[in-house]
Amino acid sequence: MSGTEDGLASLSFSALRLADRAVVGDVECEGTRVDDGAPQPVYDISAMFDPNEHSPEFIDMASEGIAYGIGRGLFELLPGAPMCVRLLRRRLHDNPN
Repeated sequence: MSGTEDGLASLSFSALRLADRAVVGDVECEGTRVDDGAPQPVYDISAMFDPNEHSPEFIDMASEGIAYGIGRGLFELLPGAPMCVRLLRRRLHDNPN
């Protein structure tokens, strides 16, 4: 790999790690933890989509973040509780796939 390719790979890895941390942080800060101390915490994220609490821009960004997190395997929606997510991984380096 050339120096440019190494730099781009490093930048891409850093960008994914940062995005992963940001979306997990959003859920941990804006969501309400609703489990009883389980190893894979569950958060109610309904408040993130409340138009009385947040601007349309925030809600759009929250929606994109949740979709990103699900796609990256950071968390999953709970069956029967579509406004709850189970946190599966906290950081990119937990599983770099």
